[in-house]
Amino acid sequence: MTIAASATPVLDVIAPGPLAQFQDAGRYGVAHLGMTTAGAIDNDAYYWANRLCSNAEGATVIEIAFGGFKACALARCSIAITGCSLNVMVNGKRVSQWVSTHLKPGDLLTLDYSKNGARAYLAIAGGFASPELFNSASTCSREDLLPPIAASQTLYANTSSTACIEQALSRSDFSQLGATYGEQSLPDTLGIVINTNNTQWSPTEQTQLEEQLTNQCFNVSPQSDRMGIRLTSSAVIKMPSQTVLSEGMVTGTVQLPPSGQPIIMMHDHQTIGGYPKIGYLMETHWPKVAQLTPGNQVRFEVVTLEQAIAALKHRQEQRNTVALHPIRRW
Repeated sequence: MTIAASATPVLDVIAPGPLAQFQDAGRYGVAHLGMTTAGAIDNDAYYWANRLCSNAEGATVIEIAFGGFKACALARCSIAITGCSLNVMVNGKRVSQWVSTHLKPGDLLTLDYSKNGARAYLAIAGGFASPELFNSASTCSREDLLPPIAASQTLYANTSSTACIEQALSRSDFSQLGATYGEQSLPDTLGIVINTNNTQWSPTEQTQLEEQLTNQCFNVSPQSDRMGIRLTSSAVIKMPSQTVLSEGMVTGTVQLPPSGQPIIMMHDHQTIGGYPKIGYLMETHWPKVAQLTPGNQVRFEVVTLEQAIAALKHRQEQRNTVALHPIRRW
């Protein structure tokens, strides 16, 4: 696995924090080989980080869990940091998230630890250049697919990172991005499309399931990770009377293990699962789940498939309303 010879060294990592990984749009077409999708799990933050740097939607970024990241710039570049709320500093001076920021050689970039939320995203104009496996640079530690970022590691960017500064989004257009898409704006109630193939639940059990799911709060367990967000509550959900055969798994599936405490399967999920499937989380609420931390509380509400699709279309329409504008040269 190599990096393209044309790539430019842009950052020298001093401290990666608890966990920093390369992530892109994910690894598709390999589930039949037992490999999960991986990829950035806060799609909103990932998308806007790349938009702020005029990158293609699938460009590679760094996903930083809980902050604590520090690096020294080796070349002029334009970056953007989105996702969870944390203090971002360049040479000790505070800079904003959700905007385009320039770095010059020798600048010290520091991300403090998160105040709210779990994951920040660091994008660079041109996209980070990193080794790929099965057409993706996404790290999946559970499957030992590509290593996390380490201290003293040199990070590279595609050569356009120093040539496309003028195409970055203007600061004024994104003064409200954090308020609109940051973790504080995300819903506390998660929409779930109930699995209509729930043959293991009788009609009476199905009714009881929906009541138990929607009539209580759930706490996020410390055992949560990129594979799945484990939820706990005082009243466990009753398991169905019939068993089910193992079948394929998709991101957003809400499973019910024998403990009666739901698990929301995220991007590093296994490809096959045998626990009963309650339903599927609407995709526009995945960013909320991605930013949940232990102790956070959430509720569920049942939505229709049509409502979930409409929400997805609305999100895309919102994204399409933002235009690109040139910003000042170096």
